Amino acid sequence: MKHFLRFLPLLALAAFLSACATNDMSIVPIALRTKIEMIYVVNNPAVAEDNELLQPEIVGQLSAMGFVPIVISGAEVLPDDYVLTYSARMSGHTVKTLSYLKIEVRKGGRVVGYAFSDAESSVDKYGSTEERVSPLMNGLFEYVRPRG
Repeated sequence: MKHFLRFLPLLALAAFLSACATNDMSIVPIALRTKIEMIYVVNNPAVAEDNELLQPEIVGQLSAMGFVPIVISGAEVLPDDYVLTYSARMSGHTVKTLSYLKIEVRKGGRVVGYAFSDAESSVDKYGSTEERVSPLMNGLFEYVRPRG
């Protein structure tokens, strides 16, 4: 019993550090062999107030993957169009960081893929916008090929 008590503070520290290092991430990629040419990206002005880099990062990554992203402000799409929406939350007092990010892709109003990351209590939340967006976008579009 004395040996166990000796290691108890170390176990408590390990549990605390592992809890701080968790970054809940979930990705449901768009179906295999899906071909997409244009993706409509719905502008989210609420997110832009806190992080003006997020939308340009998403659009830039879509372009780099070979897609044609078109930023829209609302429901200006046809039923067969692919539409990407995103929501995010910033946290921190002195240094604002992207602690929560959700990206959804819909076609005909139906979700065909989504990705989210919640690093609210994680030390990983201090990465750049690119570092936070990139793994989600790569996982979400892993099996999709640009049409053309």
